[in-house]
Amino acid sequence: MMVSSKVRYFYVIATEGSFSKAAQRLNISQSSLSDAIAKLENSLKVSLFLRTPKGTVLTKEGEIFFFHARNMIIESEKAATAFNSRNTQIAGELTLAAPYGFTSTNLFPKLIKFLELYSDLRPFRIICNDENLDLKTREADVSVRNYEPNDNSLQQTYLMTRIQNLYASPRYLERYGFPHKPEDLKYHNFISFNNPQRPMPYGETEWVLKVGRNENDPLRQPRLILNSVECLYQAAVEGVGIVAISNDSLLLKKGELLPILPQLHSPKHEMYFVYPRELKRIKVVKALEAFLVNSYKEG
Repeated sequence: MMVSSKVRYFYVIATEGSFSKAAQRLNISQSSLSDAIAKLENSLKVSLFLRTPKGTVLTKEGEIFFFHARNMIIESEKAATAFNSRNTQIAGELTLAAPYGFTSTNLFPKLIKFLELYSDLRPFRIICNDENLDLKTREADVSVRNYEPNDNSLQQTYLMTRIQNLYASPRYLERYGFPHKPEDLKYHNFISFNNPQRPMPYGETEWVLKVGRNENDPLRQPRLILNSVECLYQAAVEGVGIVAISNDSLLLKKGELLPILPQLHSPKHEMYFVYPRELKRIKVVKALEAFLVNSYKEG
């Protein structure tokens, strides 16, 4: 069963709660998206959305249609999977989703090596997104992310564990001194990661504002707050303050930052290769799963 583009557009708008965000995700203009929904509403003879100051919400009819639209998309993807599973070649297209920071500072070089192994894999789409996309409706085929408990419909294969440590530049340490014990951190500046638009799906990011403080103390005030891992790193290199960075980050290989109090670290975050179980016979999915598992075992 093929699902029309209008139904898919409707589904994305409903899940995003915004025409503008849906247009960005679908990579089409907002006017084209509005026209498509207007045509869909006209054909159904109902209004599907209400625009409010807080965003776009479903009407009662829209809620009913959303239930059916999601099932239509899921069944369509299952049908496509059944046909694709006959293909014995590592070929065709694949869409992978993974968090921004993890992709840019760790995962991406591995994905490029995998792409180089299979010339018939095209296109290989990589979506950087800190939200867990819906794999059942095929917003992405596969994902690298945190474990999802109580979801037996997903195959979740462990890849690696991430831990953040504290780092600072020689320039910063020359000016403010080297902290020798956790209590010394109260005399230092910190750079913090925060992105209110995209809450992190894989754990706490504010541990750095608590470390070295008593349990009942308020969070320390950071000198600088950023929502980009690359900018976070660059600010630390420039001597703005102490930063928490995953110890597997490729940025650290530049040698521009020094470790601070290595006994202090963030909570552990386990990363998994995740995909719907009905894709387990798809050759390209199994190939990527095996490749990533072996890559992380080798370090």
